[in-house]
Amino acid sequence: GLEDVERRVLRTIGEPVVRFREDPIRIIRAAKFAGRLGFSIEESTYAAMAEVAPDLSRAAPPRMLEEILRLLRGGHALESFQILRDIGALAVVLPVISTFLNEAPEEDRVRFWRVLEALDHKVLGGVEVPNPVLLGVMFAAPVRSHALRERRRSSTTVAEQLIGPFAADLRLPRRDAGCLKRICGVQLRFTAHGPKRFKTASFLRDPYFDEAMVLFELTCAATGEGMSDLQRWKELRREAEAEDATAPAEEA
Repeated sequence: GLEDVERRVLRTIGEPVVRFREDPIRIIRAAKFAGRLGFSIEESTYAAMAEVAPDLSRAAPPRMLEEILRLLRGGHALESFQILRDIGALAVVLPVISTFLNEAPEEDRVRFWRVLEALDHKVLGGVEVPNPVLLGVMFAAPVRSHALRERRRSSTTVAEQLIGPFAADLRLPRRDAGCLKRICGVQLRFTAHGPKRFKTASFLRDPYFDEAMVLFELTCAATGEGMSDLQRWKELRREAEAEDATAPAEEA
Protein backbone atom coordinates (compact mmCIF):
# COMPACT_ATOMS: atom_id res chain seq x y z
CA GLY A 1 0.00 0.00 0.00
CA LEU A 2 2.76 2.45 0.88
CA GLU A 3 4.52 1.75 -2.42
CA ASP A 4 1.31 2.59 -4.31
CA VAL A 5 0.92 5.82 -2.37
CA GLU A 6 4.49 6.80 -3.16
CA ARG A 7 3.91 5.98 -6.85
CA ARG A 8 0.53 7.74 -6.75
CA VAL A 9 -1.31 4.66 -7.99
CA LEU A 10 -4.84 3.61 -7.07
CA ARG A 11 -5.83 -0.08 -6.95
CA THR A 12 -8.39 -2.31 -5.28
CA ILE A 13 -7.68 -4.50 -2.29
CA GLY A 14 -8.24 -7.97 -3.73
CA GLU A 15 -9.34 -9.05 -7.21
CA PRO A 16 -10.67 -5.94 -8.99
CA VAL A 17 -13.55 -7.56 -10.90
CA VAL A 18 -14.74 -9.39 -7.79
CA ARG A 19 -14.58 -6.25 -5.66
CA PHE A 20 -16.48 -4.13 -8.17
CA ARG A 21 -19.13 -6.80 -8.74
CA GLU A 22 -19.69 -6.98 -4.97
CA ASP A 23 -20.53 -3.29 -5.01
CA PRO A 24 -20.49 -1.40 -8.35
CA ILE A 25 -20.64 1.92 -6.49
CA ARG A 26 -16.94 1.33 -5.79
CA ILE A 27 -16.36 2.26 -9.44
CA ILE A 28 -17.62 5.78 -8.80
CA ARG A 29 -15.60 6.01 -5.59
CA ALA A 30 -12.46 4.94 -7.45
CA ALA A 31 -13.04 7.72 -9.98
CA LYS A 32 -13.63 10.15 -7.11
CA PHE A 33 -10.40 9.30 -5.31
CA ALA A 34 -8.37 9.27 -8.53
CA GLY A 35 -9.69 12.72 -9.41
CA ARG A 36 -9.27 14.15 -5.92
CA LEU A 37 -5.78 12.78 -5.30
CA GLY A 38 -4.45 13.04 -8.84
CA PHE A 39 -3.54 9.33 -8.78
CA SER A 40 -3.40 7.10 -11.82
CA ILE A 41 -5.52 3.93 -11.75
CA GLU A 42 -3.66 0.64 -11.85
CA GLU A 43 -4.16 -1.16 -15.18
CA SER A 44 -6.14 -4.20 -14.01
CA THR A 45 -8.28 -2.01 -11.73
CA TYR A 46 -9.06 0.34 -14.61
CA ALA A 47 -9.94 -2.58 -16.90
CA ALA A 48 -12.24 -4.02 -14.22
CA MET A 49 -13.98 -0.66 -13.79
CA ALA A 50 -14.76 -0.61 -17.50
CA GLU A 51 -15.87 -4.27 -17.50
CA VAL A 52 -18.20 -3.94 -14.52
CA ALA A 53 -19.54 -0.45 -15.34
CA PRO A 54 -22.85 -1.85 -16.73
CA ASP A 55 -23.57 -3.27 -13.24
CA LEU A 56 -24.05 0.30 -11.99
CA SER A 57 -27.59 0.01 -13.36
CA ARG A 58 -28.49 -2.21 -10.39
CA ALA A 59 -27.23 0.21 -7.74
CA ALA A 60 -29.86 1.63 -5.39
CA PRO A 61 -31.05 5.05 -6.68
CA PRO A 62 -30.49 6.94 -3.38
CA ARG A 63 -26.90 5.69 -3.19
CA MET A 64 -26.27 6.58 -6.82
CA LEU A 65 -27.66 10.09 -6.38
CA GLU A 66 -25.58 10.69 -3.28
CA GLU A 67 -22.39 9.52 -5.00
CA ILE A 68 -23.05 11.84 -7.97
CA LEU A 69 -23.58 14.76 -5.59
CA ARG A 70 -20.40 13.88 -3.70
CA LEU A 71 -18.45 14.01 -6.95
CA LEU A 72 -19.94 17.39 -7.81
CA ARG A 73 -19.28 18.93 -4.40
CA GLY A 74 -15.81 17.43 -4.02
CA GLY A 75 -13.87 20.06 -5.98
CA HIS A 76 -12.48 17.63 -8.57
CA ALA A 77 -15.58 16.75 -10.56
CA LEU A 78 -13.92 17.48 -13.91
CA GLU A 79 -11.30 14.74 -13.55
CA SER A 80 -13.71 12.25 -11.97
CA PHE A 81 -16.42 12.58 -14.60
CA GLN A 82 -13.86 12.33 -17.39
CA ILE A 83 -12.76 8.99 -15.93
CA LEU A 84 -16.39 7.82 -15.77
CA ARG A 85 -16.84 8.85 -19.39
CA ASP A 86 -13.70 7.01 -20.50
CA ILE A 87 -14.69 3.71 -18.86
CA GLY A 88 -18.28 3.85 -20.15
CA ALA A 89 -19.83 4.39 -16.72
CA LEU A 90 -21.32 7.77 -17.64
CA ALA A 91 -23.57 6.06 -20.20
CA VAL A 92 -25.07 4.01 -17.34
CA VAL A 93 -25.18 6.65 -14.61
CA LEU A 94 -26.13 9.71 -16.70
CA PRO A 95 -27.17 8.51 -20.17
CA VAL A 96 -28.46 11.94 -21.24
CA ILE A 97 -25.07 13.49 -20.50
CA SER A 98 -23.22 10.64 -22.22
CA THR A 99 -25.33 10.99 -25.38
CA PHE A 100 -24.79 14.75 -25.37
CA LEU A 101 -21.00 14.36 -25.12
CA ASN A 102 -21.03 11.82 -27.95
CA GLU A 103 -23.24 13.79 -30.34
CA ALA A 104 -23.01 17.49 -29.56
CA PRO A 105 -20.79 19.90 -31.52
CA GLU A 106 -17.30 20.32 -30.14
CA GLU A 107 -18.05 23.86 -28.95
CA ASP A 108 -20.90 22.60 -26.77
CA ARG A 109 -18.82 19.76 -25.36
CA VAL A 110 -15.99 22.12 -24.46
CA ARG A 111 -18.53 24.41 -22.82
CA PHE A 112 -19.80 21.51 -20.68
CA TRP A 113 -16.35 20.63 -19.34
CA ARG A 114 -15.43 24.26 -18.69
CA VAL A 115 -18.55 24.85 -16.61
CA LEU A 116 -17.75 21.73 -14.61
CA GLU A 117 -14.25 23.11 -14.07
CA ALA A 118 -15.73 26.45 -12.96
CA LEU A 119 -17.81 24.57 -10.39
CA ASP A 120 -14.65 22.92 -9.05
CA HIS A 121 -12.99 26.32 -8.61
CA LYS A 122 -16.04 27.65 -6.78
CA VAL A 123 -16.23 24.63 -4.46
CA LEU A 124 -12.48 24.71 -3.73
CA GLY A 125 -12.94 28.39 -2.89
CA GLY A 126 -15.13 27.35 0.01
CA VAL A 127 -18.50 28.23 -1.53
CA GLU A 128 -21.39 25.90 -0.70
CA VAL A 129 -23.44 25.20 -3.82
CA PRO A 130 -27.07 23.94 -3.57
CA ASN A 131 -27.78 20.47 -4.94
CA PRO A 132 -29.97 21.68 -7.86
CA VAL A 133 -27.15 23.97 -9.03
CA LEU A 134 -24.63 21.12 -8.73
CA LEU A 135 -26.80 18.98 -10.99
CA GLY A 136 -27.60 21.99 -13.18
CA VAL A 137 -23.93 22.18 -14.10
CA MET A 138 -24.36 18.76 -15.73
CA PHE A 139 -27.66 19.43 -17.49
CA ALA A 140 -27.48 23.12 -18.47
CA ALA A 141 -25.34 22.55 -21.56
CA PRO A 142 -27.49 19.70 -22.99
CA VAL A 143 -30.68 21.72 -22.40
CA ARG A 144 -29.16 24.80 -24.01
CA SER A 145 -27.84 22.85 -27.00
CA HIS A 146 -31.18 21.13 -27.67
CA ALA A 147 -33.17 24.35 -27.16
CA LEU A 148 -31.04 26.30 -29.64
CA ARG A 149 -31.37 23.55 -32.25
CA GLU A 150 -35.09 22.94 -31.73
CA ARG A 151 -36.53 26.45 -31.90
CA ARG A 152 -40.11 25.19 -32.04
CA ARG A 153 -39.89 23.95 -28.45
CA SER A 154 -39.28 26.12 -25.41
CA SER A 155 -36.20 25.52 -23.30
CA THR A 156 -38.44 24.69 -20.33
CA THR A 157 -40.03 21.90 -22.37
CA VAL A 158 -36.60 20.63 -23.36
CA ALA A 159 -35.50 20.71 -19.70
CA GLU A 160 -38.50 18.64 -18.67
CA GLN A 161 -37.81 16.06 -21.37
CA LEU A 162 -34.09 15.69 -20.59
CA ILE A 163 -34.17 15.96 -16.81
CA GLY A 164 -37.52 14.29 -16.02
CA PRO A 165 -36.31 10.68 -16.49
CA PHE A 166 -33.15 11.33 -14.46
CA ALA A 167 -35.13 12.88 -11.59
CA ALA A 168 -37.58 9.98 -11.58
CA ASP A 169 -34.98 7.20 -11.87
CA LEU A 170 -32.77 8.56 -9.09
CA ARG A 171 -35.75 9.67 -6.96
CA LEU A 172 -34.61 13.25 -6.73
CA PRO A 173 -36.62 15.12 -4.06
CA ARG A 174 -39.55 16.99 -5.61
CA ARG A 175 -38.32 20.48 -4.76
CA ASP A 176 -34.82 19.76 -6.07
CA ALA A 177 -36.26 18.25 -9.26
CA GLY A 178 -38.50 21.26 -9.83
CA CYS A 179 -35.65 23.68 -9.15
CA LEU A 180 -33.25 21.77 -11.43
CA LYS A 181 -35.66 21.77 -14.36
CA ARG A 182 -36.49 25.42 -13.86
CA ILE A 183 -32.96 26.79 -13.59
CA CYS A 184 -31.80 24.84 -16.65
CA GLY A 185 -34.87 25.89 -18.59
CA VAL A 186 -34.45 29.63 -17.98
CA GLN A 187 -30.73 30.07 -18.67
CA LEU A 188 -31.33 31.62 -22.09
CA ARG A 189 -33.44 34.34 -20.45
CA PHE A 190 -30.34 35.90 -18.93
CA THR A 191 -29.00 36.81 -22.37
CA ALA A 192 -32.32 37.57 -24.11
CA HIS A 193 -32.52 41.05 -25.67
CA GLY A 194 -34.75 42.94 -28.10
CA PRO A 195 -38.44 42.27 -28.74
CA LYS A 196 -38.23 38.70 -27.43
CA ARG A 197 -37.01 39.72 -23.97
CA PHE A 198 -38.88 38.08 -21.14
CA LYS A 199 -40.78 40.09 -18.55
CA THR A 200 -38.13 41.26 -16.13
CA ALA A 201 -40.26 41.76 -13.01
CA SER A 202 -41.83 38.30 -13.06
CA PHE A 203 -38.48 36.64 -13.78
CA LEU A 204 -36.79 38.42 -10.86
CA ARG A 205 -39.47 37.06 -8.54
CA ASP A 206 -39.22 33.52 -9.82
CA PRO A 207 -38.86 31.29 -6.71
CA TYR A 208 -35.70 29.76 -8.20
CA PHE A 209 -34.16 32.96 -9.59
CA ASP A 210 -31.21 32.98 -7.18
CA GLU A 211 -30.23 29.39 -8.03
CA ALA A 212 -30.64 30.14 -11.73
CA MET A 213 -28.32 33.14 -11.47
CA VAL A 214 -25.66 31.12 -9.63
CA LEU A 215 -25.74 28.63 -12.52
CA PHE A 216 -25.54 31.46 -15.06
CA GLU A 217 -22.61 32.97 -13.15
CA LEU A 218 -20.74 29.66 -13.38
CA THR A 219 -21.32 29.61 -17.13
CA CYS A 220 -20.05 33.19 -17.45
CA ALA A 221 -16.93 32.33 -15.43
CA ALA A 222 -16.32 29.27 -17.61
CA THR A 223 -16.82 30.88 -21.01
CA GLY A 224 -16.03 34.55 -20.43
CA GLU A 225 -19.35 35.36 -22.10
CA GLY A 226 -22.39 37.16 -20.71
CA MET A 227 -20.56 39.15 -18.04
CA SER A 228 -22.41 42.38 -18.85
CA ASP A 229 -25.73 40.51 -18.72
CA LEU A 230 -24.76 39.02 -15.36
CA GLN A 231 -23.98 42.44 -13.90
CA ARG A 232 -27.24 43.84 -15.29
CA TRP A 233 -29.28 41.08 -13.63
CA LYS A 234 -27.43 41.49 -10.35
CA GLU A 235 -28.27 45.19 -10.35
CA LEU A 236 -31.90 44.48 -11.20
CA ARG A 237 -32.02 41.93 -8.40
CA ARG A 238 -30.66 44.45 -5.88
CA GLU A 239 -33.18 47.05 -7.04
CA ALA A 240 -36.04 44.56 -6.68
CA GLU A 241 -34.91 43.62 -3.18
CA ALA A 242 -34.70 47.30 -2.22
CA GLU A 243 -38.21 47.89 -3.53
CA ASP A 244 -39.53 44.91 -1.59
CA ALA A 245 -37.84 46.13 1.58
CA THR A 246 -39.40 49.60 1.33
CA ALA A 247 -42.86 48.48 0.21
CA PRO A 248 -45.58 49.08 2.83
CA ALA A 249 -46.62 45.97 4.73
CA GLU A 250 -50.00 44.53 3.84
CA GLU A 251 -52.78 45.28 6.26
CA ALA A 252 -53.74 42.40 8.51
